[in-house]
Amino acid sequence: EIALAQSIFYEMFGDPNTNERGWKYKALGDACTLKAGKGIQTSELSEEKAAGLYPCFGGNGIRGYIAKKSHKGTYPIIGRQGALCGNVQLATGEFYATEHAVVSTPGEGLHAVFVYYALLAMNLNQYATGVAQPGLAVKTLLPLPLVIPPIELQEQFDERISRICAQKDLLQGSLNQISILFNSRMAYYFDCD
Repeated sequence: EIALAQSIFYEMFGDPNTNERGWKYKALGDACTLKAGKGIQTSELSEEKAAGLYPCFGGNGIRGYIAKKSHKGTYPIIGRQGALCGNVQLATGEFYATEHAVVSTPGEGLHAVFVYYALLAMNLNQYATGVAQPGLAVKTLLPLPLVIPPIELQEQFDERISRICAQKDLLQGSLNQISILFNSRMAYYFDCD
């Protein structure tokens, strides 16, 4: 799904690093608010998703689930600590972000899904420092150029991605039903009990 979406992104917007389409651009820190989350205790995390728990994003994606939330909506999240620093996740709904996750709040004229794919294309890991424990400072991200295509085009991109995700969900549902039916038939014909 991500590879297909990235392909559509490049088709619609070109490479944001070279900006061959000549889009306007702003420094990332002017286009988005970048803010690291808050620390937690490891004991607050659960490995299992359950009612009343929210995804907890750290520097390398979801660390587990926690009984508190810090954000609601759709936000690109940049990992700023660890071997995978510079990775980008898209958080949707209610979630909690730790101090190792930089939540990107798109400003006016920017759509969160567009910003997510633009950040992926920027290969932020290249700006990491440190060897034993790589890190990515927010101040390093602030001046990076972010292309700003027309919001209508960004919204068209989001609609296309949403349709792909909906089709994927429908297909997964059908595959699950087929699997249940197949297993039921196998048990009926070959169960020796």
